[in-house]
Amino acid sequence: MALTIHGTDLMGYIKAGEKLEAIQQQIAEKKETLTKSKDKKGLENLGIVEEIYRRSTTKAEIMRELKTAIKSKKLDITKPELEELINLFDSKTLYELYKREAEKSARQSRRIIVISDAQEEQFNNLFPGNESKVRLLENGYDAKVFYQDKKVKRDDIIPKLIGKENLDYDNMVLFVGKFADFKGIDALLDAAKIYEKHAEVEGKRIETIIVGSGVLDDKLREQAKELNLQHTHFVGRKNHGEICKLQNLADVSLIPSRNEPFGLVVIEGTSCGHPVIATNSGGIPGILNTEKEDLSDKSKSYVTKLGVLVAPLPDRPSELDDETKERLDEMTTKYSRIEEDKKEKFPAEKAKELKISADALKAYFDEYMRTVRGLSSAVIDICDKKLEFNNDEIAKYTEETYSQEVIRDKILGVFDDVQEE
Repeated sequence: MALTIHGTDLMGYIKAGEKLEAIQQQIAEKKETLTKSKDKKGLENLGIVEEIYRRSTTKAEIMRELKTAIKSKKLDITKPELEELINLFDSKTLYELYKREAEKSARQSRRIIVISDAQEEQFNNLFPGNESKVRLLENGYDAKVFYQDKKVKRDDIIPKLIGKENLDYDNMVLFVGKFADFKGIDALLDAAKIYEKHAEVEGKRIETIIVGSGVLDDKLREQAKELNLQHTHFVGRKNHGEICKLQNLADVSLIPSRNEPFGLVVIEGTSCGHPVIATNSGGIPGILNTEKEDLSDKSKSYVTKLGVLVAPLPDRPSELDDETKERLDEMTTKYSRIEEDKKEKFPAEKAKELKISADALKAYFDEYMRTVRGLSSAVIDICDKKLEFNNDEIAKYTEETYSQEVIRDKILGVFDDVQEE
């Protein structure tokens, strides 16, 4: 059996582990509370339910055992108390099953296919002992759908998309993807504020077109409004044919992902013959770093023949809940806009609201802005032609390396390898 690993598989395994740990902690705390309150009956009930779940193999068997225990008076418990324990141990069983089956699949597979260097490293850390089975096979793209087309004209596309008044631009920046947090579109918008202002000073216009939709749609549009972006356009979802035309019009794609397992949109952009600016995280460096340079200094930007890798976005403090993270995002956008001489005081003023230290907040802001400045500087350098790329070579390299035909032959090679063992 050959097993293909997707980024969501590994994220799901990690999340299952985190959930299971939290549930086990909840059970331990419940036992401790019952012990301290000398609730022998409550402690006995919890033990009985726990034992039934431990020895039973199906949900039907669990329910039969519980009914038998209640009928025999062995389990003396109220309905709400029983429902609470059932929900608790159902969740524990679910996450244990998820982890157990994932580990079983890894053990039983003769080959394990991953799509990036970063994913291979993560898999080996999560499932040690399977390293010899792992084969790196990147995702491929359809070269009949995404390709370099020099016949595409802005006059045929732009007026209908963002209005005729926006036709006379000097450069176009493109983002394509779903509006999910890991895509880092918030950083893109903050970067757009900087390069829009630079272009205005130079008497130029850089139009940014954002293709996609998702749960963050309203939040991102509100951020763009707060930043007063004049040349950034949300155009909704588009089909592959429309995206290919936009890719051919774009001077550069901007992909500021927090963590991207591979980044198919990277090779869809380069296949159309333009460089990509992306963060040095996840699987994207494995695509852009064609010469396999040392990228270990995450504070730096790196220029490759396919684009630019900039410092990755920082992780939000783990102790913050979702609501507080929302407040942090709002503060980060405000921080990106305030004058430099006021930035020093801002973390100290806001840290108490988030219940974290001013130093921790300042470190987060500094790392976030390092990424934003890296993105904006790379855009400016490309648009000002301080940084130039061979777009024909970018398209050629992408097709020769990542077209579906090339990847298909590599996959068949893996199966042939297994059969020859």
